[in-house]
This record gives sequence, C-alpha cells and structure tokens, in this order.
Amino acid sequence: MNRLPPEILLKIIEQSAIDDIHLLQSQQLYKTSMLTLRTMSLLNKKFHALVTPILWRRVFLDVDSLWRFILGLFASIKHDLNDEWCNQMDSLLEQVYSPPLENQIQESETYTFSGMLRPKFEMLKTRVPPRNALAGKGVFIQRLDIPSWDPFLRFISLFSGFLPNCKSLSTIHPIHGPEYIPSLDPPFLVDFEQFFSQLNSLSVDDVDADGWRVLVHNLSQYGHNIRVLFLEAIAEKDLYRSNVGMSHFFRVMHQLECLRLERLPIGGPLLPAFGGNMDIFVMAEVCTKLRAITLDYCDISMDAFYMIWNKLPCIEFVGVAGLRISSLQRPDLVDRPTLKTLRFVDCQVDDYLLCIICKSAPNLDMLRIVFEDTDPFIGNWNPDTKLTSKLFHYIAMHCQKLRILALSFTAGMTGHALAHLLERSSITTLDCHSTDSGFGVVDNAFLKAVLFSQHKLQVLNLYGQGSMSPDLLVDFLTSPYSATIRSLCLDRLHLPDRIFDILGPLRALSIVDCECNLESLIRFLNQTKIPKIYTRALVHPRIISEGSWFVNESLDIYSIWRAAAKHRS
Repeated sequence: MNRLPPEILLKIIEQSAIDDIHLLQSQQLYKTSMLTLRTMSLLNKKFHALVTPILWRRVFLDVDSLWRFILGLFASIKHDLNDEWCNQMDSLLEQVYSPPLENQIQESETYTFSGMLRPKFEMLKTRVPPRNALAGKGVFIQRLDIPSWDPFLRFISLFSGFLPNCKSLSTIHPIHGPEYIPSLDPPFLVDFEQFFSQLNSLSVDDVDADGWRVLVHNLSQYGHNIRVLFLEAIAEKDLYRSNVGMSHFFRVMHQLECLRLERLPIGGPLLPAFGGNMDIFVMAEVCTKLRAITLDYCDISMDAFYMIWNKLPCIEFVGVAGLRISSLQRPDLVDRPTLKTLRFVDCQVDDYLLCIICKSAPNLDMLRIVFEDTDPFIGNWNPDTKLTSKLFHYIAMHCQKLRILALSFTAGMTGHALAHLLERSSITTLDCHSTDSGFGVVDNAFLKAVLFSQHKLQVLNLYGQGSMSPDLLVDFLTSPYSATIRSLCLDRLHLPDRIFDILGPLRALSIVDCECNLESLIRFLNQTKIPKIYTRALVHPRIISEGSWFVNESLDIYSIWRAAAKHRS
C-alpha cells in the first residue's frame, strides 16, 4: 500500500469521506466515516499527511464533541496566545461555573468540560497572538457545522482566529425534548460577528425574534462576501413580527447567488412592519447574481413573485411554498430562458398563470406543482377548478425540454390528457404526488390511461396512490410499457405476493410503508440484484403467528435484510 503514489492513495481515502451530513440516513454513518478516517491517519506518517486535511475539512459538532474539538485545536496549536485572548478565555471559563449557566446544563457536563479544558488552557496561557501566527489543525477546516443552541457555543468564537480557511458555517437544529425549544443565542451571534466577514456560505436554523436583530446586524455589516444564504425559523414557534426587515442586509450582498428562506415573513401584504415588498424589491435590485431562490411559507404575495421573476436576470431555480393570490392583476412576465427548475408547493396558481410561465420559460427542465399535508381549499380558491388538463396542453406546446414533472392531480385533470403529453414531450420522470389526506389520489382509469401509453418514463413515483388496484400494477409491470422504467416508487401501496416475482431490472426501488407479506418481502430482498432499495413495510395480517408481529407495525426491514445477509456470509 505504501508503494502506491499519493494521488492513488488520496482517491482511496476520499471514498471513505462523507461530507454532506444532510444526505446521510443518520448521523451515525457520518461518525463511522470519521472514525475510519481517524484510524487511517494513525497508520503511518504518509497516511497521516494525506488523511488529516480530509478528516478536518468538514467538522460536525454536537454537544458531546464540542469540548473534544476545542481540546484538539489547543493540542495542535504551535504558536503563542496573547494576553487579551487569554483574558477572554478566562472570562468564559468563569461563566461556565456561574449559577445561570449551571441551571441550564447538568453539573456533570459542566465539570467534564471545564475540568478537561482549564488545565490545558493554563499550560498554554503564557504565549503570543493567534491571528499573527496561525497554525494547527484549524487551517484545514473549510466548513463548520454546529448546533444552533448550546451553553458552550461561545467558546468557538474565540477560536475563529484559528480557522482562516473556513468559508462555510451552519447552525443545525439540535435534538431536544419538550421542556425547551432551542433558539439561536444572541450573545453567540455577537461574539461571532467578525467571523461572518470570511464566510461565503451561511446556514442558520432556529431563527427567532430574540436573535433576529443581531443576525441582521451581522449580515449587514459583515455579509458582503456571502454567496449562499439559508435562514430558517424555529419550526415549533409561530411566525413572528419584526420592524427590522431583510433589506438591511440585502443591500450589501452583491455576491449572493443562492437564497433559501423558510417560515420567515418577507414581503407579505399583511406584514408591512416587516418590510412588505421592500425586502423583495431591494433583493431584486441589488442581488443581480442570484441563480437560485427558495421562499417557503414566507407570506410573500403574488406581486413579489412577479418582481422576482422580472428583476433577476440570471435566475435558474425558483421555489415557492404558500404563495397566495393577492390581486387580480396579471402583469407580463419577461422571458426567462435561463430558468431550469420551478417549484410550487401549496400555492394558489392556476392555468392562466402557468400558461404565461410556460411561454416565458421554454427551457424548463423540472416543473413541480404539488400540495402537501395542508388543506388546498382556501376560501373560494379551489384547485379542482383552477388547475385542469389545460396545463398539459401548455407544457406540450411551450416546454419541449421538460424532463421532470411532479403534480398533485386535481379533479379537472384527465389521464388521457396526461398520456398525450407524455407521448409528445421529453418527460422521463413523473411524480404522482398525493397527501396523507388523500388529495391527489386518482382512480384506476386515470392511471391506466397514463401507464399504458407510449411514454418515455424512466422514473415513476406512485406514492400513496391507494386507489390503484394490485391487478393494474401487476399488468403494468408485466407489460412492454414498463420496459423503460429504471426507478420505481411504490410507497404506501398494497403489494400482492406476485409483485416481487415480476419486478424488472430496476436501479432503484422504494417500498416504504407498504402493506405486503413479510415472508415474500424478505425472500425478495435476499434474492434481488437491485442496487438501491428503500424499505419499511406494514405487516400483512395473515403472516402473524406467535404475536411477535402486529398489523400496521412499522418494521425496519433493511436491518432484517442486512442481518440475514451477514448470517449467510
């Protein structure tokens, strides 16, 4: 192994690194990856030099790993610390013992953290400035993920000088009990304000009224280099009002390319004190490099949507949730040939608006118009009359490059019209979206017209289409019309035993929360060659034997499958 050139070893090491925690099934997989890299770094000096930059490239901290991270930085620092920095550290260490903080955390945690950190700090207390002589493992850190709330987060601000190459900061919603709701700590934001100037990516969960003013100040003073900005309000709290709008920091973000806001009231006609459409106007006027924007449940008006469309020349992705019709005026939309993805979730859009959109964005690659678990029937607005088969006609006429279509079907849509679209267009992915309340579920006749058409589908999502009969599903999978399907989602459907004998050469299969025969499912999992399978099944009543399984019990079939495979080997 040591004879291999470094570039080959680096490729091998990279395969063990998992950087994106949000793409993982669990944080345990991330921790396992980090443990593997740490073990590799201890093999010899050559591996240590290659693995260390990857091991420290992205640091994900939780309550348990925070103090170990700080001790690791301490241990790797080879230069001196000045008196001012030492005094700040001393002050924070004293705060750990203060009564207010001790009331928030367990005594054992306080003792463990301070007891291990203070002796190490005392040993390094006589040395000179971190900012003039940076060293240690902190130089490898490019992205830092931290919990949005923790009593010891303020310690990290003192180490920002040891992170000269960190360009991305994420605060993540921590796991918590019902006794408290975590929110971003204003003192932490104050301590970290100058660190914002070196960031080009910032993601902040758990925004609320307490830390909003400080966050706006930091972004308006030090956010001029930020290109990616994600802000999300606390899910457990209602939307809040503020007299400090987002236009304050949008004015300095000339480099902003990607923006995602969730549950933050922006541009809504009912919240003029928050800035109204002024926030959207300033953003559209200043942030001309924006390529992707997502505004989910931010109370934006239809006028604000028109402004976003017409004012951002480089826009490629627009995602909106909770959009409400605020006026009958329908201004002209300018042509947007750069727009590739358009997503509407729980939005009051209709055939007329979508016709204009299809004409103005002929190069659309993905169109998503769905309703989630909210009531789409709001006031006098009824999606069954507002969204009809006319939409399929507009797509066929103007969006010849569309590949991905996701829809919550309404009573105004027909299967034959959709089948006609699939035959004329380039659509290869169809997502038949339905809600838990049953909106979007269609009958057998609708699905039969769609599935038994001359389509080019490679990805088919039939999630929650409970009205689909097992016989229709079997007929489709055994017909030539399913020959092009490579990825299939059958979540929340009833699967007869013979389904598992006829599933073709798929690359991916999802059968989550399905009602099926457990014995047939396990036999299928043991024999299948499908590379990616996502499963969690509802046990069929007739296989219950000794009371160990229960009807509608959710099972981790994947674990059963892996255990069986391990036993066979």
